[in-house]
Amino acid sequence: MPAAPRRRNIAGVTTTTAVVDTGLDRPPHRLARRIGWGSMTVLSLAVGAYAIFLVATGFRFVPASVSGNGFPTALGLRTHIAAAGLSLVAGPFQFLRPLRRRFPVAHHGIGAVYIVAALVGGTAAGLIALFTTGGTVAGVGFLAGAVAWLTCTIVALVAVKRRDFLAHQRWMIRSWAIAFGAVTLRLYLPGAMAAGFEFAQVYPYVAWLCWVPNLLVAQLFVRRARGAADF
Repeated sequence: MPAAPRRRNIAGVTTTTAVVDTGLDRPPHRLARRIGWGSMTVLSLAVGAYAIFLVATGFRFVPASVSGNGFPTALGLRTHIAAAGLSLVAGPFQFLRPLRRRFPVAHHGIGAVYIVAALVGGTAAGLIALFTTGGTVAGVGFLAGAVAWLTCTIVALVAVKRRDFLAHQRWMIRSWAIAFGAVTLRLYLPGAMAAGFEFAQVYPYVAWLCWVPNLLVAQLFVRRARGAADF
């Protein structure tokens, strides 16, 4: 742990200021976080690119398990796919410290894209959630995730408008954790079915598991950091 700096006050008395070492700036921790960010980014870009592919091909390749839900119109689902896909492409880069420090205009621009995409995607998700054929538990799970995503994103936006950048960063981490549920959903479902479970069996659970654990991990990360929580 680095030695605490010694300072002299106006009375000429030397005092010691404690320095809190969270351990997050040590080289092994930095390496682990960069590996984590890289893995997260690859998965996020892959799912985001898939969503962009669906949009570019006129939604002709949307899986039947998704398009077969009882949505009143296709507009809500298509809006959600397009906006959520855009948020997955923009989101990871907001947590890069070099981008914020060296290219603040790019950081602000990408952040604006993410926030708009999250607000549109979250609203669309909330509107169609209860129409899922996966049952009430699944529908409420997706609705709760949409509300949580919107809430975290709006609080993050309000914080940056007030120039409370630390609060903004923390709420953006929470928002992104929920957005990343689109990735974990696509990891859990195939994994569960490969383990021998039926789609209908696991879908209600995955509707919650795809985002609640993500949010808990984000909260632990924020609490562990105590300050700037970036990569």
